[in-house]
Amino acid sequence: MGSNAGSRYSSSDTQTQLAEGVAVTDAKRRSAISIIAFPRGGNDYVDCFYAAVEALGVEVRDGYFSGRWLLKHVRNADYIHIHWPSFFYNAPQRRKCLRGFAMFLFLLTLARWRGVRLVWTCLLYTSRCV
Repeated sequence: MGSNAGSRYSSSDTQTQLAEGVAVTDAKRRSAISIIAFPRGGNDYVDCFYAAVEALGVEVRDGYFSGRWLLKHVRNADYIHIHWPSFFYNAPQRRKCLRGFAMFLFLLTLARWRGVRLVWTCLLYTSRCV
């Protein structure tokens, strides 16, 4: 992960336990990694994936794609994990598509500005993912 100086999960004991799949206590959970997921659930893959991640002691929260929610919650996360980003801005009408894309760029900019790392899982390699 590189240098963890100043991060909330800098304890090498916690990282070792997470890597080994050891249960994390409530005290250590406060310093564990946190992820905002877009989406958190809704299909078998995402449900199974995040259940396994949570079993390692990682806090996973469902993200809501609204400016106010993002401003309030992004600062409390280490990562934003995005699946299928085109759903943020895919709309049949040009104006809605552009508005959604602007909001998507806002999400990315806000996250990076707040120091949150971005993760994108491309599940289907098609023109949507390029």
